[in-house]
Amino acid sequence: FGKLAGLLAQEPALASRIVRLTNSAAFTSRSPATSLEQAVGRLGISGLQTALVEFAVKPALESKDQKLRDTFRAPWPHAIATALVAEKLMHQFGQAELAPAVYLAGLLHDVGKPIIGQFLLMVERQTSGTRGAKWMTDDVWLRSVLATFRTVSLEVAKAWHLPPAGLLAIERADSYRPDSARSGGSVLRYALGLAAREGYFLRRPDLDGIDADLAAGRKHLDVDEKTELKLVAGLKQTVTLLAGIRGA
Repeated sequence: FGKLAGLLAQEPALASRIVRLTNSAAFTSRSPATSLEQAVGRLGISGLQTALVEFAVKPALESKDQKLRDTFRAPWPHAIATALVAEKLMHQFGQAELAPAVYLAGLLHDVGKPIIGQFLLMVERQTSGTRGAKWMTDDVWLRSVLATFRTVSLEVAKAWHLPPAGLLAIERADSYRPDSARSGGSVLRYALGLAAREGYFLRRPDLDGIDADLAAGRKHLDVDEKTELKLVAGLKQTVTLLAGIRGA
């Protein structure tokens, strides 16, 4: 922890954010961390990795481009809600050792959307000035983003050294596979659906077919509706609290 603190101290702004996080309402400890080494010790290795990913992914999700902001609503609360539900599911299934990795997968699952969306807009703006015409309709732009975002999210996750379980969860969250009951990918897909039903979705069309998809998830993961309600109990209050703290 001392070596980590020494390394982080080379980035004063980052060090300050880590200390501020450990002294926030996200932690219940009564005694505040008064040094960076104490803060790192309180977070632990897994907690520090989570904090660093949160610091990095929040600005990536919250694009300043108006078109992206209009297209994908409240991306940070959406990411936090998805990650929290996925984490709780892994604990529910007795796979606590995989919970941190799947939490990170929940944070990063949709980060490819603003990244590829911004890239396509940048290319269009660079070319439209010379050609004098818009080369991609809004519909084609959106379909391109939705068709490619998972690959981009996965590449970001690899670059940020997510654990293998987190990478696999992002890669396989596109469907429920017969041979992957209670895997990270199935858990993440189900968590995305539960979060959306609770109001944490990026686009209104994300709710199309959500009831059928959740029913498929309950069957695939062998989750009853009573357990499902427990998973989302107090979610809105928790997300409201943590969205203003985590990644700040």
